[in-house]
Amino acid sequence: MDIYTYLHNRFPPVTCTVPGPKCGDDCQTLYFCTRVGDELIPQYLDTCRGLTCNKDRCSRNPSLECAIKGIDFECRSLEGMYPDPGSCKKFHYCVPEYESDQLNRTTSACKGNFGYNPRTTYCDVPLLPGGTCSGDPIPLCRRPGDNGAIKANPTLYYICGRYLGTGILYPYLHMCANGKTYNATLFDCQ
Repeated sequence: MDIYTYLHNRFPPVTCTVPGPKCGDDCQTLYFCTRVGDELIPQYLDTCRGLTCNKDRCSRNPSLECAIKGIDFECRSLEGMYPDPGSCKKFHYCVPEYESDQLNRTTSACKGNFGYNPRTTYCDVPLLPGGTCSGDPIPLCRRPGDNGAIKANPTLYYICGRYLGTGILYPYLHMCANGKTYNATLFDCQ
């Protein structure tokens, strides 16, 4: 056994909740969760060299969570609640600073087996077995300028752009004022 395999078996960056394949928190490592007695134990399988771990297998297509890992959400629009672009379990509340137009962000995460619902602004979306999301909360950006309304709440919309001059495409979130909904064809709230 090489040292890499040894270290990943000894200190796995993953939490097993159901038996079977599982991506590591680093988005690069694939584990297999095996039941040993009453415990689920992760065992190192592979490193996705040149690929990313997505939906519990090595893939050319990163999950949105992995594609934007390490990027902080920015409040860019109006006061309100926003889903996290990379995690169905996290959400952000953008609130104006006292006597200022600048928005400050407070981030929170859903507990238990529920994800954030942008329509209700509650943690009431049941997660799949193993505590995983049924899909990305916001579509993966393919090119700068991609945009669209958030299906669960069309008053919220995204516009894809490069994050702070990096090569990472990020879905910046915005909100239409006064209950208007976003029309991606017209690039406007109506």
